[in-house]
Amino acid sequence: MGTLAGLITATALVGLGVVHGVWARGIWWPIGDADRFRLTVMGPTARLPRPIESWVVAGLLVAAATLVTISTLTDEIGLLTLATSAAGVVLALRGIGGFILSTFIQRDGPFAHWDRRLYSPLCLALAAGVTTAVI
Repeated sequence: MGTLAGLITATALVGLGVVHGVWARGIWWPIGDADRFRLTVMGPTARLPRPIESWVVAGLLVAAATLVTISTLTDEIGLLTLATSAAGVVLALRGIGGFILSTFIQRDGPFAHWDRRLYSPLCLALAAGVTTAVI
């Protein structure tokens, strides 16, 4: 079960990396309109990400997917486990922080709606998937 969960998690991370690469190209998928994208994906006080910022996130997501895949398929411990665990912690913190932000601080608007229903739960699910790769 751990192997399947780890590989599903890695696949999802690669998919999210691809989406961030699309955004880096200025294609605001799936919304299309830049301002609606900003309000829905970034929040009302955020600016659109610069291409380099989206490319960095894309690269980090693909790197995390690589770590998860290797951790899932090997029994290697040490630095690999530490790096993979760090990716899981980052995802968990994003998930928890997102819930706090969208529930108690920035409760209205499309970003808060989607943060509570999709972005934060997805981050927590990915964090759980990363955990399966290291245990």
